[in-house]
Amino acid sequence: FGCVRTDLLPPLPGEPTGHVDMFLTFTAPGELIVGSYRFDDAPEPRQHLDAIAFYLAQRGYRVRRVPMPSQIDGFYRTYTNSVAVNGVVLMPYYESDSSTLQEALQVFQLAYPERTIVPIESSALIKLDGAVHCAAMTLSR
Repeated sequence: FGCVRTDLLPPLPGEPTGHVDMFLTFTAPGELIVGSYRFDDAPEPRQHLDAIAFYLAQRGYRVRRVPMPSQIDGFYRTYTNSVAVNGVVLMPYYESDSSTLQEALQVFQLAYPERTIVPIESSALIKLDGAVHCAAMTLSR
């Protein structure tokens, strides 16, 4: 596939899928978005994502940060479980926590200036341990 290096990243603590798309998405060659928790909402996941973002920046990636929605009721909500296809980016969001939605939309628009960002309400999907990317990957098989 032309890879010259592989970076293995540990999953979010307690996140059941262990998938990187629950906290990170590539937006262009060498560019990505990494989730970010604020303050003490989730101290262990916050430190974990901060360390991953730092590691990737040190490895030469351009890292943008996007806020992670809260983990009310124990489910990891994420904006990074998204899909870029044709001229759009399908980005999950959650009615139960839309406090960070506008900021997430801005981050995605900066990362994808030529695409339209389409928010997809994903509250039901996240309870199945995934969001837009997980559903699209399953449907595309």
